[in-house]
Amino acid sequence: MSFIPYSFLHFTIIMFDMSTKEKILCLLPIPEPFFLERFSNWVDLTKVELQILHPDAQEDDICKAASNATIIYAGPGRPPITRKIIESAPQLKLIQTPGVGYDEVDITAAKERRIPVATAQGANARAVAEHAIMFILVLLKRGISGHEGTIQGKWPQFELVLQGTRELGGKTLGILGLGKIGRELAKMARGFGVHMIYHNRNRLDEEEEQALGVEYVGFDGLLSESDIISIHVPLNEETRGMLGSDEIRMMKDGAVIVNLSRGGVVDEGAVVEAIGSGKLMGAGFDVFESEPLLSGDLFMEVDNVMLSPHLAGATTEAIYVAHEIAGRNFNSVMEGKRPVNIVNDV
Repeated sequence: MSFIPYSFLHFTIIMFDMSTKEKILCLLPIPEPFFLERFSNWVDLTKVELQILHPDAQEDDICKAASNATIIYAGPGRPPITRKIIESAPQLKLIQTPGVGYDEVDITAAKERRIPVATAQGANARAVAEHAIMFILVLLKRGISGHEGTIQGKWPQFELVLQGTRELGGKTLGILGLGKIGRELAKMARGFGVHMIYHNRNRLDEEEEQALGVEYVGFDGLLSESDIISIHVPLNEETRGMLGSDEIRMMKDGAVIVNLSRGGVVDEGAVVEAIGSGKLMGAGFDVFESEPLLSGDLFMEVDNVMLSPHLAGATTEAIYVAHEIAGRNFNSVMEGKRPVNIVNDV
């Protein structure tokens, strides 16, 4: 089913049974027919009022729409769910995101109101892990330069051989953040014959480490020992800016960085500078400090960079599971039950 262009999706209101005050405010670019078809599997839509608002709507418009909302379904990143929006919604019972990130939600304001913020944790683990593998292989093989040179008729075979293409087998893969996505990546990467190390806020027990084939190291050890670092941590005060110029200097010459977490975790300018100097072989980014990425000038300064538009977790399969988790949470809230995957301890 094709998506409706933003220009035609300013807002849609579908009213089913106005005897109930249950209202879902959707701030995702989901066309009405898609929403109705998908969520009818888990929600009795005869009992709700649905409003779909353009993701680029202004805060005051969102506040107005949220004034009688029971549920807000939003993310990632656009628009942020601010304290003002939360305080404008006296009937709000749930803020649901379709992914694992929730850094654009004012968690403090939601907690003060005792409003649960829930994610679709686990829904996109396989999708993001596969994206990481794709990035890693393309970067090691210099696939971007090879593709562009070939379609331009340059046939850069010897040029790329001299620059050096590399195999994943036998390399040390450092996984920064071993949640559901990091663990899925570890399972996939084992087949390539890599040595896997990881750093996580909480270390796994020995049995889990052996099952995944991973070895725990400190953060500095991960930096200095890894040929490839794949980042899968949430964005918070602890992780913001955790990989910058100083950390890159600790890494192996010719290492590769893949960031599939949040843009604020990595200093993009420092990565570009390190690729340009030859310190790093390349980098793959699916997330950016500012989204959407309005200009690629920073990354166009260097070769062997692969970018994607925050797409890693948005496979058809992952989206279906994410909507299922969200839909079941909607139903739980409407029935007075506790939703799953709450991240703000209410």
